[in-house]
Amino acid sequence: MKTEGPEEFNRKAGQIFKLSYHKSSGLRGRMMYTRNSRKEPFTRVEGLTNRKERTSIHLSTPEEEDRFLATEVPIGSRVMWSDGNPQSRGEDFENENTIKIGPNRYAAHPFGTHSSDEIRETMAAPDQETPAKVRAYIRRWIFIKEIEWYART
Repeated sequence: MKTEGPEEFNRKAGQIFKLSYHKSSGLRGRMMYTRNSRKEPFTRVEGLTNRKERTSIHLSTPEEEDRFLATEVPIGSRVMWSDGNPQSRGEDFENENTIKIGPNRYAAHPFGTHSSDEIRETMAAPDQETPAKVRAYIRRWIFIKEIEWYART
């Protein structure tokens, strides 16, 4: 994978932003939405108070997830897709963390920059031999497990 440098990255993203390691100064989670399976609604966790609140946000299809990402999730947020198949537990791509860098654009290592559909397909494709099986696997197993927005201190 080629490193573009900060100027080119910011130009492609359409804005300037910095990421810092979680334990470093200058970055703190402002809000996180989390769940353990596609079947359950998200729980909202406040970054400053760690207060947890069950929400009515229940995204049960990739299309619903994509609408939520497009309308509610700001650029710079972390989005973690998960493979809920019990056979994927402990495997390399059980969870894939990405950073939203633009409308339907997510930076993911080692995949590069892709759309949400491409992230899902990449997670599902190694075990599926046809496009139809990839789509079926995504609908059954691949879902967004966490969404986190950050705030600068």
